[in-house]
Amino acid sequence: MPKREKKNVNKPDKSPAGGKARSRGGPSTPRKSGRGADQGGVSDDNCDVDTASQMSVCSDGSYLFDETQAPDAQSDDVDMQNDLEDKLVEYIDGTTQKSLQRRTECLKSLKKMLSSHVLGDLLMDRKVTMTDCIERCLKKGKGEEQALAADLTALLSIQLGHNESEEVFKSISPLLQTLTIDPSAGANVRAACTTALGRCSFISASDIHLLENCMDSFETVFRAAYMRQDGSMGKFDPQVNNLHCAALTSWTLLASISPPSKIEALMNSHLLKLPGMLHSDDVNMRIAAGEALALLYEMIRQFDKDFEGPDMMELCDTLKKLATDGNKQRAKKDRRQQRSSFRDILGSIEDFEPPYEVIKFGQEKVELDNWVWKITYVCLKEMLGPGMNSHLMNNELLRDIFQLGPAISPADISSKVSKNEKQFYNAAAFKARTKSRGKLRDKRSTHLDFD
Repeated sequence: MPKREKKNVNKPDKSPAGGKARSRGGPSTPRKSGRGADQGGVSDDNCDVDTASQMSVCSDGSYLFDETQAPDAQSDDVDMQNDLEDKLVEYIDGTTQKSLQRRTECLKSLKKMLSSHVLGDLLMDRKVTMTDCIERCLKKGKGEEQALAADLTALLSIQLGHNESEEVFKSISPLLQTLTIDPSAGANVRAACTTALGRCSFISASDIHLLENCMDSFETVFRAAYMRQDGSMGKFDPQVNNLHCAALTSWTLLASISPPSKIEALMNSHLLKLPGMLHSDDVNMRIAAGEALALLYEMIRQFDKDFEGPDMMELCDTLKKLATDGNKQRAKKDRRQQRSSFRDILGSIEDFEPPYEVIKFGQEKVELDNWVWKITYVCLKEMLGPGMNSHLMNNELLRDIFQLGPAISPADISSKVSKNEKQFYNAAAFKARTKSRGKLRDKRSTHLDFD
């Protein structure tokens, strides 16, 4: 006798968009429902393959978005926006307080807010006020206050975009440049100003002569890390090494947007100097020098595909040693970071293979398949930190830099079926097909036995 079928069928969990499965161990088994035909549209008496297969696709998105909750969601968004605006005003006012501690706390809060949220519209109306606050902190502040103000300058430029941030850049860049090359300022302050000047110039500067001026200032700082004529390297404390590295990284970032007419001049002036910096005691300096070399080779090979440069064999030998470095005197983390970076650098310079990395965020991704984009991404990520993904999704400047097109609206995101939901529906459809075919087999078997 054929085995009696159960009336209940497994159904997927109709969770809202973005909802996660109850089980954490991969695709979970669909939850059982107490009623078959009434809730799932699939019953034992009326279930065929065509009907069951329709369950494998969520066509109308009814399980993903509840329209009755849309007003509440919009209200929450408005409340969140108002809350951010109130905090923004509070923190801006706090930067004018007499208490150094209070000013520092407000600068930290502003830095965190601008790196985590896209506030272009709110900042547009307060651009002049923000500029005045930053300028005041850079002129009259000391130490940490100046460093935080410099960081805030770069974040403000990222928020406002190229056109709107140009006035801010023209107003603040002289202060940043002065502090960058001022030997009496602290190394941490100079490093922050160097980093901010590099990012702001990359975003806002439209005059090639201004870019060249900034690059000259950066080289004034990191030239102390060049190899000396006797083949020795200078010894610096960690803070000064960090300053040199920040200056070289900012120089490389601006070199990535240099016009073709300037590339040959950059090659002639730096191709013999940068390899010496690969022998630095600081791992970050070695990596920064290697990436600068990889960028220069990539740019010149756009015009001369077979370009190798002077002392190619010696350079490749040095890169190979760094890519396979097992010196136990260096920290394990430093060795791992160095080997990973120099494998890409060596592949680009020796084998003509560009780097490749995929950055996924939300429903989108960025493919970093050249050194220009990779260096740009790393420099922006250093400023934005964990907020990088949020800015990639919603910041027009970053979407323009990485050619992502217009931002995807929440409605478009909510209409997409998640991977787990597809698995739930496919599992339900598979079970329905199995039961239907099993019943047909049982009927055929009974009919044959009767005959």
